[in-house]
Amino acid sequence: MSHYYLYLIQFEDGRFYIGSRKSKVPAEKDVNYWGSPGKTIKHLWEMKKEKHILFESTDISLQNLHEKEYKMIKEGWEKFGKDKCINKNANGLSYMDDEVRKNAGKKGGYLTKKNKTGIHGLTPQERKKFGKESYELNKQRNTGWFSLSEEEKFKASSKGAKKTVELQIGIHDVTRRKEYASLGGKVVGKNLFETGRGIWGMTDEQKSERMKRAIAGTKEKQSRNFSLISPDGVRVDGKNVREFSRKYNLDSSSVIKVLKGKQSHCKGWTRVLITE
Repeated sequence: MSHYYLYLIQFEDGRFYIGSRKSKVPAEKDVNYWGSPGKTIKHLWEMKKEKHILFESTDISLQNLHEKEYKMIKEGWEKFGKDKCINKNANGLSYMDDEVRKNAGKKGGYLTKKNKTGIHGLTPQERKKFGKESYELNKQRNTGWFSLSEEEKFKASSKGAKKTVELQIGIHDVTRRKEYASLGGKVVGKNLFETGRGIWGMTDEQKSERMKRAIAGTKEKQSRNFSLISPDGVRVDGKNVREFSRKYNLDSSSVIKVLKGKQSHCKGWTRVLITE
């Protein structure tokens, strides 16, 4: 469940800031979130401050939440004076309806790409650094992807996957897939190496942890209970395929194929059943 709330931050010098928030937890438990200060007013957040919850709901749209935020900011201007309010512009994107905001975002994204500004003006190394910093910041503040429920994450992932199929981009780019296949994946590997992604972007500790998980998974698969009939017609129950194969001088990969039904027998050994 998502919790939507409006908050007010009161600074020791008398100024205040009103903001909106979507959280995984109720407002009273969202104690580590204190808003997103802009660069020009970041010094204010170093002052002593108090956070007050103005409104909270689990059943409101973001658009309606932004409308309430806009209304409360205007009320704050009238009651305490606009000079004391950090929010100098309560209109703009936060008060647009969803469709207008979506179109504005698309237009802005197109222009930054065309003019090579913003994220499109960064080098691959700078983008990587920016991405890591944004990830850690969102994780710390419980914003962005981290503010979504498991159901919302699943829906977002499904929507993104469907979009890549429709537009034939990413892994579904037919031309690139054919190119990768023709080069045996060398293009992908080289790109990951040069950009420091995938296995090349991991620390030694992360690589070690990944290897441990892979080994544990392999051992689990190899330790499944099974039953086979020997060439003499005797049923033999086992648990570890590799140890069983070594004991009876059999090829473990062939035994696994027999157990999966992909091979009729291995040196006379046949399958009975497989239990997890």
